[in-house]
Amino acid sequence: MQLIQVQDDDSWKAYHSIRRRVLYELRGRYDYDETHPDEYREGHFPLLFNLGEKPVGTTRLDTMSEAATIGTVRLVAVLPQYQRRGIGRAMMDDLERFAATKGIRQLNVYAAQDAVSFYEKLGWQLIDAARQSPLLSKIIL
Repeated sequence: MQLIQVQDDDSWKAYHSIRRRVLYELRGRYDYDETHPDEYREGHFPLLFNLGEKPVGTTRLDTMSEAATIGTVRLVAVLPQYQRRGIGRAMMDDLERFAATKGIRQLNVYAAQDAVSFYEKLGWQLIDAARQSPLLSKIIL
């Protein structure tokens, strides 16, 4: 299993395909925008998780500046046929290691309601449950 930074055309295609399917189409939405400027901002790191050669998951780590020590995890997605197999856990472990190489010491995520328990099992603390997308946070070393 490997988390890679999205850079070439093939990895961008896989990244957008997974996100469009899992986070939009399977939720009845069809307004996914591959060209959204947040994907390409400085300090934003689109990431693809491969199982062998097969892309199975995505996320994006956003920082506000090079000196930032807080990162925000965005749009975590794992293909349905790979869910509940430890892929999400492995992906988040790799994301924490990647974030640490960027000087990040705290991660935040605005999670889907049905994903809160997943994050809590991985040691994330619920900060604001009243939001439509609850805020969770985790200190990393």
